Amino acid sequence: QDVDALFDLFQKYQQSRHNDDGMADMEITAFRDMLQDHPGNARLMHCTKDNRTLGVMLFDEIADGTSAVYSFFDTDADKRSLGTWMVLKLVEYTAAQHKPYTYLGYWIAASPKMSYKARFQPLQILIKNEWTDFKTASLD
Repeated sequence: QDVDALFDLFQKYQQSRHNDDGMADMEITAFRDMLQDHPGNARLMHCTKDNRTLGVMLFDEIADGTSAVYSFFDTDADKRSLGTWMVLKLVEYTAAQHKPYTYLGYWIAASPKMSYKARFQPLQILIKNEWTDFKTASLD
């Protein structure tokens, strides 16, 4: 896919969902670097309809699974729940690779923008270097 077209989708997403953080100011060179020069074994998942990209997820292939890095989507298609769909597709892809784990990245309890991660169960959280079941974890 053309990086310029992906950047347009990224900017639209940022302006709609994250206009108050630093990524909203990202320029195309930094965006291109994020996609093309990302360290590790990075891949892009494209969500398309009628040859039009509606969403993209950047993720890493790792030894025991996959790790979501960043996703963005057409906010005009909110009713499609594209963010959730891409996470579920990543889980499906990971299972098809016979790998046990899908990492959704950092979760910050105080951030409403990250609250969606808690909906994906079963879920473990790393606390003091120990993986703990999310539902029974003490977040103190």
